[in-house]
Amino acid sequence: MNELLQYKGLSGSVEFSREDNVFFGEILGIQGLVLYEGDTIDELVQGFHEMAEEYIDYCQRNNSPLPVQDTTNLPVKLELYRELTETARQKNMSFESCLAESLVRGMNQLKAS
Repeated sequence: MNELLQYKGLSGSVEFSREDNVFFGEILGIQGLVLYEGDTIDELVQGFHEMAEEYIDYCQRNNSPLPVQDTTNLPVKLELYRELTETARQKNMSFESCLAESLVRGMNQLKAS
């Protein structure tokens, strides 16, 4: 299952553990690790919302910038999304700028081959 949750500009993953019979996920594109879980999809979404609110509050209390916000709507695999988000954060770029630059470079390589 490779779905993304969206809430207040934050994205979160959706995974399922058959072994534990529980849904779980993490907030993507941030420094640190913020996890959430639920026995049902509704509980998972509620957990994501609660953890996103806590993370936003934490950033505001500590004068930390909020993570890159993705406003695109492209069908991108979760791992590629994570890689783009992390690269954008490291290069201090918006997600959209990083994505656009990646597309331009990829097109230039395709044209050259």
